[in-house]
Amino acid sequence: MFEKALTDPKQELVDLLVSNIPAKAGESVIRSFLRLAPSRVTEEGRVAVVIVRPLAEMAIEEVRSCGYEILFTERNTDYQIIHFRAGKERREEMAKLREEIIPFRTYCRHEGDFELNNHKYRMQTVTGLPDFDQTGVALKQLASLTASLSAKAVDKTVFINPGQGHLPVFHFTYATKEKKCGESIVLTSPDRLELLASQANLLNSGAAEDQLVIVPDFAPSTADNTADRIVFNPETQVLPHEVGFLCDELARMAAPDCRLALAGRSSDITHYQNKLKKFSLVRSKKSRGHRGLLMKRSGI
Repeated sequence: MFEKALTDPKQELVDLLVSNIPAKAGESVIRSFLRLAPSRVTEEGRVAVVIVRPLAEMAIEEVRSCGYEILFTERNTDYQIIHFRAGKERREEMAKLREEIIPFRTYCRHEGDFELNNHKYRMQTVTGLPDFDQTGVALKQLASLTASLSAKAVDKTVFINPGQGHLPVFHFTYATKEKKCGESIVLTSPDRLELLASQANLLNSGAAEDQLVIVPDFAPSTADNTADRIVFNPETQVLPHEVGFLCDELARMAAPDCRLALAGRSSDITHYQNKLKKFSLVRSKKSRGHRGLLMKRSGI
């Protein structure tokens, strides 16, 4: 709901939008949020934010420079609370603001060279997502398990929870090197920032816009029995009954002979492996409490 409320212009307006603004998001993101937030509340609604004292003056200055009405403030030694809104007379302006798309560069806090499986690539990263300035164990396992697949031409690869975009960019740039990079790339996640970051990094790496399919929520029907490769980074906060549902949906996405790669904490991956009845194990890797699996879709 929160993600859609700030990215979907058709989402219903709310009476109160509350945020404990993270300082590490950076000044450009904070200013953008303060400018756009009033467009997501009703005419009589308000935006209420909490921000650390070192950034409080900047926040108030931004609210005032936008011409918004400050309704309430309170400060102590560590933080400041600010309530504000746009006002009835700016109704049309707020409607236009809801249509505005924030460019990816607003979120970028780091740009650098990365390496997975002895293959180097360059990316921009954002705070709030893992693997900001270095790659973790799960990414390394997935890259190792699937590197050989990137050299093979396929029609469709699906990345579920692509994060900053490390694995999509790794696979795309590796396939480009092998001159086998024409497949459709599907990015799907409930996290809009993951999709924005991964899409931008793929485009910056040379992918064509018509090559990418962006699915804002996990929707297997977009690849019904057509995915040649699935790279899945499981969320750790998944309830036990949801694991079975996700495994059934992965089977629905997979084409005959599809390869599925997933990696994470060993205990979590064991739950998935026990439920992936329609896949057989090809390869397994273990490292520092993590486990990665490469599996093959059984006959459909």
